[in-house]
Amino acid sequence: MDTRKQPGRGLRLLLRLQNVTPLVLQTAVLQRLSPRQIALMAPHTEPHRLRVLIQALPVELLAQTARHLEPHSILDTWLHLPDNLHLQIAKVLCRNRDFATAARYAECLAPQQLRNLILGLNDPLPVLRIGARFGDVPLLVQSLQGMSSSYLRTLTEVSIPNGHLPLSVSVLSGLPARRQADICRQLSPAVRSALEPELRQRSDELCRLLATNA
Repeated sequence: MDTRKQPGRGLRLLLRLQNVTPLVLQTAVLQRLSPRQIALMAPHTEPHRLRVLIQALPVELLAQTARHLEPHSILDTWLHLPDNLHLQIAKVLCRNRDFATAARYAECLAPQQLRNLILGLNDPLPVLRIGARFGDVPLLVQSLQGMSSSYLRTLTEVSIPNGHLPLSVSVLSGLPARRQADICRQLSPAVRSALEPELRQRSDELCRLLATNA
């Protein structure tokens, strides 16, 4: 990533001046830099100061900068930002179809933060597109399994036609068999016929429940 590079002389000077420069002037200067330059400076900025700066910058600029920045290099800062800001940045990245960057940042969140992000997106398709690029699939599955059955049914209805059957199988197969059966019975016939055989292979109890229509 670009953040493995060290800032040039001019950027190092800006970093040294941060402690004596008013916030309004710092944000004005940062907005004159490129997203790549801001990304180079971010890991070298004290976490508390970085949080303040991030919350003062336009969300569009933050999303552009995120493309050039390794989230683990500012992990403490990222985790302590407000959930609403995580959501705003994710929405801009999804609008720009940069689902890979959205996934890199989403999978650094704690499970509850990720759940809040998923709920905030309020649209299963970007959730699936982000999830398809997750490296930490168990974290995503854990967060999704905490959702309501109604949400999981909606997610599943969208996932199958859009090629995300494996993710739906991973999420639903971790639920209690009775809850799996209840969700399956509410699916459209086409989606149910694609999903149910995969789930049946993983649970004898589910097979019995569906056979008896319990």
